[in-house]
Amino acid sequence: MKNFLITLILVVSSTTIALSQFTFDILVGVSPESNPVTADLFVNSKTPMQEFRFNMMQSDAQVFAGVKGNIKLKGSFFVDLGLLYGKQKSTYQALFTMEDEDLVSSIHLYKVADHLLLLPVNIGVNLGIVDVTSGFRVIQSIATKTNLHQLNGFSAEEHSTQMGWQTGVGINILKFRLGIEYQGNFSRVGKGMYVNAESLELKNMRGQFLFTVQQSL
Repeated sequence: MKNFLITLILVVSSTTIALSQFTFDILVGVSPESNPVTADLFVNSKTPMQEFRFNMMQSDAQVFAGVKGNIKLKGSFFVDLGLLYGKQKSTYQALFTMEDEDLVSSIHLYKVADHLLLLPVNIGVNLGIVDVTSGFRVIQSIATKTNLHQLNGFSAEEHSTQMGWQTGVGINILKFRLGIEYQGNFSRVGKGMYVNAESLELKNMRGQFLFTVQQSL
């Protein structure tokens, strides 16, 4: 499914660029801090002395920046192609079932910082000064820093690729576009992270609002 969507995005991009008028925009955006709620994941349940409950406590505010290309189609329709960079910071909690007398607390917080490249592709329609867009995006991790390695047996996939979707609305004023977008992932939080080969994948999928300012060049 992921490979199919990536191929589809590349085919649509190359075809529309070849057949249509292409203009560039610069874009900056911010996504506010969020505190997702989902059920704890029990890890190491077969070894009670190392058992803990795992969850994500917070997703920090994020800033995105990059460029977008706008491709005019017939009528009021258009295609947006983007290349964005963002840094995603998350805080996870591990609550150990059995307290260790050598530890100050059974609750441990861990940080994950992901440097991401995003390739969004949207189809949109202009409705006067307002436009509505919807599409898919490729999310490529290019570097990750975390202290989750302090957990015994922790491992993670490097430079992972995920797929997501987005839908939004914008207001166009002169050369500027003010937009709000909701972004979702097809992968669950914690995908690609393991402790003793046991997945740390939680039940929820990451979602966030993104507020953007876009200027035509």
